[in-house]
Amino acid sequence: MNRIAIFDDVLKSGAWGAELVHNQPSTNYYKDYYYGSDLEKEIKIIDSTDFGAIEYQAGLLPEFYMDVQIQTKKKRAKIYDVNEVNGFLVLSQKALSVLTSVDSMSHQVLPLSIKNWEMKEPDEKYFIVNIIRYIEVEKDFSPFDFPGAKSEDLKAYIHGLINSDQVRNYLSNKCIWRKRHAHTIFFLTENLVQLLLAAGCTGLDEKTLKKDSRHGAPIRYV
Repeated sequence: MNRIAIFDDVLKSGAWGAELVHNQPSTNYYKDYYYGSDLEKEIKIIDSTDFGAIEYQAGLLPEFYMDVQIQTKKKRAKIYDVNEVNGFLVLSQKALSVLTSVDSMSHQVLPLSIKNWEMKEPDEKYFIVNIIRYIEVEKDFSPFDFPGAKSEDLKAYIHGLINSDQVRNYLSNKCIWRKRHAHTIFFLTENLVQLLLAAGCTGLDEKTLKKDSRHGAPIRYV
């Protein structure tokens, strides 16, 4: 069970008709939010190996940045236990409890308000989880076919994740991480996915498409 799940649910926002509302104003001059670049500030190495794998820990985002509300405009919008919305990982209380019980790293967590087209909130609590673990590996640019990968750099990264037993074994207890400069993509160990599924969490489907295909193909294994 050393497979790696790639969670990329960027189509979710379109299917939901999601709008991200910031509850507090930005502190920068232009009042804008740059989620991508801000994520990687103060990143530092916390572990490295002789076979090319390096684990980084990112700094925390300011709370005003993560104090948001998500409004889903479409009636068909279905909220799962595991979601990616506008670059944020959004977990239900159930999914968050699974993650925190097995991950040794304390990721940044803040409560989230979600309202549907009727301005009603779901019964269960939801949270934005800022994954602060980043892992880099020696990239392998040899031919590798992975449908949906956005760039040759990402394909080479994915190939690097799976090109040796050493790398797979190293990653097997890392639970969840990101690649630098790929802020809407999350990598999960197969063990974490199985624990989430065993707890009854929705939103992670091994098949090419979810049963509700309007929400795209959120997860693939390598």
